[in-house]
This record gives sequence, structure tokens and C-alpha cells, in this order.
Amino acid sequence: MQPTTKTTWELTVRGRVIGLLASLAVLASALTGDAHARFAGALLGGVLVVDLILKLAPTRIHLQPTARQVEAGQAFVESLELENRGPLTLLDFRVTEPRTATGAGGALVRVMTPGARLSLNLPSRARSRGHYEHRSLSCDQLWPFALIRKRVTTTIATALVVEPARIDLPNHLREALESHLVHDNAIERSGDAEFWMLREYSYGEDLRAVHALRSAASGTLVRRLERGEESQHVWVVLDLRRAQGRPQHGIRRFEWSLSAAAQLADDLEARKTRFTCLVLGKSPRLIDVTSDGERREMLAMLAGAAPEEHCPIELAAWPDLGEAELCLWIPAGGARASAERALLPDAVLVTQDGER
Repeated sequence: MQPTTKTTWELTVRGRVIGLLASLAVLASALTGDAHARFAGALLGGVLVVDLILKLAPTRIHLQPTARQVEAGQAFVESLELENRGPLTLLDFRVTEPRTATGAGGALVRVMTPGARLSLNLPSRARSRGHYEHRSLSCDQLWPFALIRKRVTTTIATALVVEPARIDLPNHLREALESHLVHDNAIERSGDAEFWMLREYSYGEDLRAVHALRSAASGTLVRRLERGEESQHVWVVLDLRRAQGRPQHGIRRFEWSLSAAAQLADDLEARKTRFTCLVLGKSPRLIDVTSDGERREMLAMLAGAAPEEHCPIELAAWPDLGEAELCLWIPAGGARASAERALLPDAVLVTQDGER
């Protein structure tokens, strides 16, 4: 899809003041016939006309952002490639992306001659979760008198994936994770144990597994894993279904649930724990997360998730779920699913208020 461009002109605050003064001067000259008032109106109006004429020339600027997957609320730097494809030199224009704009106000470009190329670093922050197929960037030009703002908005078919913001997990959930994942069955060490890998130490693990020299060199606790130590398998059930008979569900609780799912994905990945995410909705989906790429796929799914209509689901279709060492159930859509959860008596309910 080719980029689309839209150009608009609007008066700035300064331009509105000048326009008001010009109108008052013209009105005064019409009522009184005063030549000085007529001259003042012509002078003020002429400045506005000149500023508009200088901004009527077409602006053809090519912008190329990259596809991004970021976390909501976190600052990042967007790298842009700009090219002036127009016949005129562009002076004093500002590049912004309204969806990710920060208080810094984008990036200011002083001079860009015809055919020139430029790389920009744009301070950005994604404010809300979502999966956007198109990105819009604006070039605002105020030169020469800053009375009229010329805005050229370019829409490009480049994806922006904004993951749910991360949160602090409730205590009952952390306790469940610690009780199931921290213990390593009192790792028995022998002289012929085969070293496998190093990874960051997680709170509560056996301190005997800490690698002293590597921890001292890195400034953080690092533990060693030996061949045969296998991480446990966790199931995460993300229920997007609304409560039966309810057309709507609280948006704040839904967003909290998605943030909890994203935080769980990060925590389990940091522990090198393999987990499977079962998404319940009209079309149930199974995501087996064994690598960072699959974790990012799950986070991209969370970015575009929305509550779905209630429909019955037979959990027997996933026999491994009933044998899971740890099952975490996230009722994001608001469905209680009491009968379905009854088949998983040891499942931990992930809710904001710690209800089990």
C-alpha cells in the first residue's frame, strides 16, 4: 500500500491575534474612514497573506518508520528516515507521531534541501495498548512568520504493536509461583554433574546453585544449571469471554488482566520456564511458549485482545491441562466459568483482589 498524504492549514494563536487586530482595524476604518486604521488593517492582513502564500507550495517529504513492538507507557526512540522529494528547501519544520508523541514535541529540522536525506531520532511513548496496522506522522511548518501552521500528515502501512503495561503481581500469585517453581527438589549435586548453562538467579531459589565468580563479575546473582535440571511446565488460561448475559465488562479490570498475563509471560521467561497459554474465546487458541519469539507472539496477541461473547468450551479438548503442575486462570472477560474451573481444582485464579 502506498503512503497517503493530507495537507491542512490552520491559524496559530499568534495568527488568530493578528487576524483579530486586522479585522478590528478594517472595521474601524469602515466606520470612521480613518486612513491610519485602513493602513494598519492592510499591513496586518498583508502579513497573513504573505505567510499563507509561502506555505501554498506543495511539500513532498518521504518518511519511513519501522515496524515496532513496544510496551504501553514505556519511552522509546523511533528512528526515521526522511527524504525531501519536493522542489523547495524546507525550513524549520517539526516531525511528530501524534499517537506516540511526548512532551518533547517531536524532532525539529532546521534546513532540508531538495533531494536531501536525513535520519531522525524521535522521542516517543506509546500511551495505550493496541495493534495498529498504520502509522501517521506529521510535519508541521511555521516558517516564516508562524502565523499559519502547515501540517502534512503521512499515513504509512507499518505496524505498531503496543503491548499491555506491566504491573506488580498480587501476593497470592507470587506465592503460588514460588511454591511451584522455586523448589528444585533439593538439587543433589555430585562430582560428575554436567554443567549446562548460566542464568539469572530468581528470588527463593536454592542459593547453593549460585555461581560465585560470575555473580561477582556481573554485579547480580547468577545461578548455574546442570544437565538434567528441567524447568517445570506451567499452563496459563486467559479467558476473554464475557460473563453470560452481560453485554459489557469493566474495561479497567480487563486491562489489568491483560497486564497480569504480560507480566507472567516476562516472569516465566526470566525463569526459563516453558509455559502454554490457552486463550478462551469464540475460537480458542493455544500458544506454546518455549522461546523469546513465541513470547513476543503472545504479547502481540495480548496487544490486540478484546472481550468476546460467552460460549461454552470443553476443556477435555486439552487433556494436558488437567495434568499441569501449575495452572493460572485469568478471567479477563469477566466470565466466572465455575463449572469449567471445577475440573481444575488446583488452578490459581489471577484476579486483582486476590480471590481464589
